[in-house]
Amino acid sequence: MTIDRIKSDVIICCVGSFINIIAMTVIMPFLPEFISTMGHSGGISVLVWSSLCYSATFLTAALLAPLWGRLSDHYGSRLNLIRASIGMLISMTLTSFAQTPLELFICRALVGVAGGYTSGAAILIAKRTGGRGGLSQGVLSSSILLGSLIGPPAGSWLALKVGMAGSLRIAALMIFFNCVATYFLAKDTTISSRKKTRSTANTADLSFSIVYLTVIAVVMAASISLEPMISTYVKLYSHTQNVLQGAGLALSAIAVASIISATLLGYLGDKIGYKIVIIISLMAGAFVLILHAFAQSVWQIVAVRFALGLALGGIIPCVRAYIKSVAKPDHIGALIGLTTSAQYVGQVVGPVSAGFIAAQWTLNIVFYSTSLCVLAAALFVCFSQTERSDTITHEQ
Repeated sequence: MTIDRIKSDVIICCVGSFINIIAMTVIMPFLPEFISTMGHSGGISVLVWSSLCYSATFLTAALLAPLWGRLSDHYGSRLNLIRASIGMLISMTLTSFAQTPLELFICRALVGVAGGYTSGAAILIAKRTGGRGGLSQGVLSSSILLGSLIGPPAGSWLALKVGMAGSLRIAALMIFFNCVATYFLAKDTTISSRKKTRSTANTADLSFSIVYLTVIAVVMAASISLEPMISTYVKLYSHTQNVLQGAGLALSAIAVASIISATLLGYLGDKIGYKIVIIISLMAGAFVLILHAFAQSVWQIVAVRFALGLALGGIIPCVRAYIKSVAKPDHIGALIGLTTSAQYVGQVVGPVSAGFIAAQWTLNIVFYSTSLCVLAAALFVCFSQTERSDTITHEQ
């Protein structure tokens, strides 16, 4: 396979994931307002419906990601990307026509069931790239993070211009162009031949994946555990009058730093080894989390959040590149699908556990306990025997 072909596939996957995430997140700014215009709430409050509709996508996506990954192993990654694009096109179009909160909830659940473009892109890149898997996965992660930053403000702007339903139809149109581009421009990976040594390969890959799926869940939990309480953190620790501005800056800081870190640490992992980069990054993240307890101004809060993004933002691309280099080729899709599920688990467990700890004790205990979890993950990786004697880097 030529270098130009690999670069082309990476670009298609990154641009496609960027567009896909924008389309998925345009609804976020006006979700409660969209529900309030529907009526027929069945006595359930708008905020409860908003929470249910928001979480439905991630719950169903987490459950289905390993299945789509396994199907990518058997039938090809390109086919999975086209399936995800068509599924997203249908579900986003249906969402724009939802008339009741229950219909919206079902449509949001369908987005998670039918979606999986970003996970499929990670699988295709893993199977395409050779010794630069970390850099490619890092660029993909940066594209996804950038899309999640642009999506909500784009949704607010579109809702003002064309209405809430209209903005969802524009998002569906974006998905349509994404589907066409993927169909004509992406090339398929070699499809797995479903062979014999299923039980032994699965056992070996399982022992490897437990370590790194745990790492991903911990990283995601540590990265976003504070986000629902960020305004409270800014208010208590910085004593500023402009809490909302400080909270916005703090949220933006970790997002921007993660975009930078994903590419840089992925590239570094290609050069010096993914495992050592993961260990050092986790240890740095544990240290920065402790510094959160000592911030005394808005700019110190912004600085520690930015540092946390730099420390943790590149770990997931390194893990996915490491999976590509260690796992057997016909299990790469399933394992990367599981990494997506682990991300969603961390997204749920982090904020919920942090909220409980903060309510029972203080935010400082949140920082210290999260730091201990991240440090434990670093030690888990450090002392785990994840390399197998038969490991090779599988070039496509």
